[in-house]
Amino acid sequence: MIKKFDYNRYKKLKESFPFGNSVHQNMNFLSGGENSNTAIGSLRYYVLNLDTKLKALEENKYNLKEVEINLEEIDYKIKNKKDALGEEVDFFEIMRLEVKKEKIKDDIDRGKKLVRDAEIEAATYDSKIDSLLNDIGKIPSREDYENDQRKYWIVRLINKARVECLVSPCGLPLEGTIMAIEQNGIPGEHVKFSRHDITGILIPAPCLQMHLDNMKIDYDSARIRFIETSRINLDNDIQSKD
Repeated sequence: MIKKFDYNRYKKLKESFPFGNSVHQNMNFLSGGENSNTAIGSLRYYVLNLDTKLKALEENKYNLKEVEINLEEIDYKIKNKKDALGEEVDFFEIMRLEVKKEKIKDDIDRGKKLVRDAEIEAATYDSKIDSLLNDIGKIPSREDYENDQRKYWIVRLINKARVECLVSPCGLPLEGTIMAIEQNGIPGEHVKFSRHDITGILIPAPCLQMHLDNMKIDYDSARIRFIETSRINLDNDIQSKD
């Protein structure tokens, strides 16, 4: 015997799961990619996502209103057997309207679900924004963001140079990396590294550290954030392929 599909159970189950990410994933595992290695970079990511979600929420609400108007129009035609202009609606047209009405009801249910999901995601992004603003201590300006990005790219390039020193047979960064660092205000001849006395980790040499200090860049903390962000991004890539 073929089992009958339980549509009512499906509708109840559908309410239990978001069409997008879970709140936990949005709060803890979405870093915004490689450009979100700083608090301001992460803030930009969540603000842009909130903006996208609010636009989708607004669009879904407008669509719902239009669909509900269409439903009212269909109910009017079925009840009065005529349209708004007084033209009669024949029997077969009423049958078609009944089918259309059921479809619109399903569209309304799905639309309301999308709105509820969007409202939850928007609230999640807003909570994350609260947390990041608390860490930053203020609403950053465009200038703050541009300065933050400059520091980010300097750290990223120096980290790249450091890795190249580790894997290169001659123990030197690639010429292209040096040139990119020079474009950010650090002389190429100062892009040097030395071993930490205790840990043995390759760290900026004093001549390079001097430039980082002048730029108020905490390279060691930034390097750790790079490692953590890379791990999160890798985890996200793996999850997206599962």
